[in-house]
Amino acid sequence: MLCYLQNRATVFSTSFSCFTLGASEKYLPTPQNLTGTFLVPFCLLWYSLGMATSRRDRADSYTKRAHKEGYPARSVYKLEELQQNFKLIKSGDTVLDVGAAPGSWTLYTHNELIKGKGTIIAVDLNPLNLNPVPPTVTSYVGDAFGKEMREKLISHGPYDVIISDAAPMTMGNRAVDTARSENLAEQVVYLAQDHLKVHGNLVVKIFQGGGQVELLKLMRTLFAKVKPFKPKACRDDSFEIYLVGLDRLEMEGGACKS
Repeated sequence: MLCYLQNRATVFSTSFSCFTLGASEKYLPTPQNLTGTFLVPFCLLWYSLGMATSRRDRADSYTKRAHKEGYPARSVYKLEELQQNFKLIKSGDTVLDVGAAPGSWTLYTHNELIKGKGTIIAVDLNPLNLNPVPPTVTSYVGDAFGKEMREKLISHGPYDVIISDAAPMTMGNRAVDTARSENLAEQVVYLAQDHLKVHGNLVVKIFQGGGQVELLKLMRTLFAKVKPFKPKACRDDSFEIYLVGLDRLEMEGGACKS
């Protein structure tokens, strides 16, 4: 069944019948119109279910592809799109992955971007789900923003690129979840301020809800170019977005140098 709107008329077509309810026509309680009355909501319900199924199928296709290609999560294709659009990472770079678990971004960076010629420092509260862990990767389990981790990050830095797909523990309350995401993303930006080389790049995830506007303002003081970006690999019902900072500016007493 196909439902569409054309010339101010709603047309419903099935293999059995076709009828039109024009905006200028009088609605008469005929059997044909009564049939339309029941078919309209049914058609809309059918269409909605079809769209929902389509979204789930697309999401499943990313998940199946990730598993087939050896990645622990579908998020790998978000980084793939980000790289295709912004050329964030190049071979030989030193990369800090904040919120790295289960490890899809770390593994993709090793496999496709630094090509075995750089270094990846992966930090998360949970261990990576990678077996084996690639030889270019040093992983730490802990708080990337804590005092204990700070010295470890300094010892491996400064970094050419900082990437973060980190998300907070969600409560199901959008206002609360968005506030937590904003706080987490802000900490990543401040981490970049301390550990990112001049001309380095940053990508960080944040939930949309107002906070990204202020964070974009902050990032524009640190980078020559800043853009929000939502990869096609994000789920349709997701309100996550990625903030991309390119070409870290040199600032007095601020930016790390190579």
